[in-house]
Amino acid sequence: MYQAATQILEKLPSVFEKDDVQALLLCSDKAVSVYLNRWKAKGLISSAGQRSGVHFNRFKFPLMEDEMYWEAVARKTDEFAPINLNRLIEKGWLERVSEKPFSGYRVLVPSGTLMASYYDIDVFHRPRKHYTKLGKFQTLDKNRWFELRLTEACILSDLMLMESNDWKIHHELLPENIQAGIEKITEALKKKS
Repeated sequence: MYQAATQILEKLPSVFEKDDVQALLLCSDKAVSVYLNRWKAKGLISSAGQRSGVHFNRFKFPLMEDEMYWEAVARKTDEFAPINLNRLIEKGWLERVSEKPFSGYRVLVPSGTLMASYYDIDVFHRPRKHYTKLGKFQTLDKNRWFELRLTEACILSDLMLMESNDWKIHHELLPENIQAGIEKITEALKKKS
């Protein structure tokens, strides 16, 4: 039975994979690929990344939200920490000093984690010990897509230790509690234990 693209997309979530379409339509892998290519050409969906296999439902959700990026990553791995550096830049606390390309959205993953490439998300690997220590400074802001949400002080500490040549932190603009948090977290991250 024929279904219009809009009818199908209305039934799909904001972030989906090829298998989701195949389960919904009960058709061949090749037919699903044709659907996906047509929908992309019409701007009804967009791909999360080259060969990621994850797509955004732009028909149903035309405005991208942070959570959609994180859900795309969560469909491929459950061990990551999402970070939106744009928020820290907007507050005036952080400034990019490197010429390297930068998307604003990034995920930290433990070294050795295989990740698909995403268009608007930078993936940064951290040594397992460092990543585990970061987890001790997460917020209680739990989300259905990931367990680890780092505090602002934790994000800034990580940048100071791991990417100090790429970023300038404006310590003079930081609230006292954030500055104190950075000092505490940086000290903990530097410990050899």
